[in-house]
This record gives sequence, structure tokens and C-alpha cells, in this order.
Amino acid sequence: MKKCIKCERAISDDAKFCTKCGTRQPADTPHVFCSQCGRELPSDAIYCAYCAQPVNPKNTPRATAPIAPAHNAPGVVVTISEREKISAIFWAIVGVLQLICGFIWIPFDISGLIFLGIGALNLWSAYNSFKFSKRILGEPVGILLRYEKIVAFVITLVYNLIIFIIGLVEINAFAIIIGLFAVVVSALDIRLRSFVLQNREELAQLELRNQ
Repeated sequence: MKKCIKCERAISDDAKFCTKCGTRQPADTPHVFCSQCGRELPSDAIYCAYCAQPVNPKNTPRATAPIAPAHNAPGVVVTISEREKISAIFWAIVGVLQLICGFIWIPFDISGLIFLGIGALNLWSAYNSFKFSKRILGEPVGILLRYEKIVAFVITLVYNLIIFIIGLVEINAFAIIIGLFAVVVSALDIRLRSFVLQNREELAQLELRNQ
């Protein structure tokens, strides 16, 4: 016996309508049992929802080739993209501040020209970082190539360190702060490089699949 879904009157198991309220009863869905863990499953189940084993190994379709695990590469790419965007924002701020400082100093000292040149380089870095962060989400290739060599990161750190040194020499608090900020952003980029190299294997596999 089963109960009506509306009035809960006891009716026969094969009844299609309730004898009291006339409500149509849902058709009983046949079930199967997993050959591994014995759990009850829908009749069209191929794999068990509880143990992930084939419900009936004899009837389970064979895969033409094993599917390689995705690892955590997609998540790694998203993380790199987000951190590149943050880096782009920081470099844009640094570059604008350096340009402002350079324009103020140009009439008085050659230091103004140095600020303008380095500020322009940092704005270019900001543009490249933002462009790269968007590209790798749709085309995750060239990531290892960008981060593998540390020379570019060291050069960026050095020429921004010059700003800090100029600030110390000129005893200019604004230049010192800008220089420190730029050095910190450079350090963050180097730290991002370490993160990329830690995930070298996953990124290499991802690039092979997307070439």
C-alpha cells in the first residue's frame, strides 16, 4: 500500500488515481542497485552516486581513452590573472605619481627627467600587465615564458630603487614614499613569479592542451 500524495489516503500500490480525492498519482520510478555498495539508484544510472563505481560493469560503456586529470591549472591561471590586474593598478599609480613628481622637478633638476622616464616605463608595465591578465583567461599560453627569467623583474626593481635613492639624496619625502611604493610593487611581482614557478608542471600541461 501507498499513500495519496495530496490527502494521504491509503491506496493500492498500482493505483493511478486516489479513490478519495481523485488526485492523479505519480508513476513509480523503477530503481536499480549498485553492484558495489548496494545503494538504491535510478534505473537509468550508469555510475553510482555514492561510490562512483559502475552500477553494472558489464553494461558500462568503455571510454576510448583515459581522461587526464585537470589538476589545478585553471585555478592557477585565474589567480595569476587577478594578481596581474592588481599589479597593473599598482604600477599605474606608481607611474602617474612619478610623472607628477618629474614635471614638478624638471625646471630645477635633471632628477625630473629621470622620474619622467621611469614613470613612463612603469605605465608601460601597467598596460602590459593588464593586457596579459585578460589574455591568459582565454588563451593560457606563454605564462611560463613571461615569468621564467628573473632578469626583467630585477631590472624593474633596480630602476625603481633609483627613485628611492634620489628621494634620499634630495631629502624629498614624496619621492622617498613613491620609491618605497615602487620597490614594494616590484617585490610583489617577484613573489608572483615564485608562485608561477611553483605551479610549473600544471601550467606546462595546460599550455600543451591549448597549443
